Parts: sequence; structure tokens; C-alpha cells
Amino acid sequence: MPCYIVYKTYGHIEASDLEKVKQIAKEKGYRIANTGNGFEFINGNKQFGLLKTNDGRYEYRGTSQVAVDEIKSTFNKQRFTTKWQAKNPGWVVREVRIGESN
Repeated sequence: MPCYIVYKTYGHIEASDLEKVKQIAKEKGYRIANTGNGFEFINGNKQFGLLKTNDGRYEYRGTSQVAVDEIKSTFNKQRFTTKWQAKNPGWVVREVRIGESN
């Protein structure tokens, strides 16, 4: 009986954000492999991929959402902080909590 691995899509990123996601993954201890049509990120038992789509974006693909959420939440926090500081010069962001009032 054949064994099938089911990969699910957990969101997209723009091609312009790819390098930032790769940097975050390296900081979290992931090894990065170029697969030709995207990238695979491996850290022990946790792994996910970024698959390039026809419209130029990359989609998060994996068997488990845990690894994807780890990278996505860090990326979203950093992106929010950068954009907020650009709009509010002189202010300092101490903590970003996703899904809560700050």
C-alpha cells in the first residue's frame, strides 16, 4: 500500500520578503536547501518549504503548521515593528503581541 505525504498551504509571502524569511529561519537554526522551484527549511524534525507559484509569490507548504507559525509570527512581528516605527519616529516598540491589544 503506497504511503502519501499530504502537504498543506499555510499562507503566502511576496518575493520581496523572501530574503527576510530566510534570515529569520537561519536565526532559528534551520538549514536551507534550494529545490529549484522553491526552498526547503529543515531543523531536526521540524521542516517546511516555500514553493514558488506562477504569480511570483511563495507559499508556505508543510505537513505541520507548527514550524510555519514559528517563522511567520517572527516575520510578522518584525514587519509590524518596522512599519510602525517608520510612521511614528522617535517612539520605541518594546513588545509586539499578535492577536492582542498592545
